[in-house]
Amino acid sequence: MEIWKAVPNYEGYYEVSSLGRVKSLARLVKHSNGGKKLLKERIRQTPTELRGYSVIALNKKGVRKVFKVHVLVIWAFTGWYGNGRRDMAIDHINEVKTDNRLENLRVISARENISRSTKGGTSKYTGVAWYKPLEKWRTQIVINGKVKHLGVFTSELEASKAY
Repeated sequence: MEIWKAVPNYEGYYEVSSLGRVKSLARLVKHSNGGKKLLKERIRQTPTELRGYSVIALNKKGVRKVFKVHVLVIWAFTGWYGNGRRDMAIDHINEVKTDNRLENLRVISARENISRSTKGGTSKYTGVAWYKPLEKWRTQIVINGKVKHLGVFTSELEASKAY
């Protein structure tokens, strides 16, 4: 069953569902000719950005902001919003970046997120992950909430030693 919740800070403008869909709500907006225009409620398209995540542009009072859909789902249903925290991450459990169903999302530590297995290369080492764009092993660590990139390596063991 699909459940809809208001997008925080966009109440009365947009809602996001437990299935990862976003809709704009019916409302009156200023028209370019000075009058008012009725916008109908509609499900919005969520294009995919370069890294493979679904995104949506939200507009409120003339200000446009782009969000990743999975962030909106977690924010609306759990109240958690990263606020720039680099020590936590939203994980797609099934590793499909466009599957933004609430049941497929969870908030985990950045360390867990980096260490999680990924399609195309599962690492048995903490802090090591397969980096598909370069087709190499990448390692990074979070210290005091900041991500420190340690390098990319041809061998998983080399990456682990660097970690």
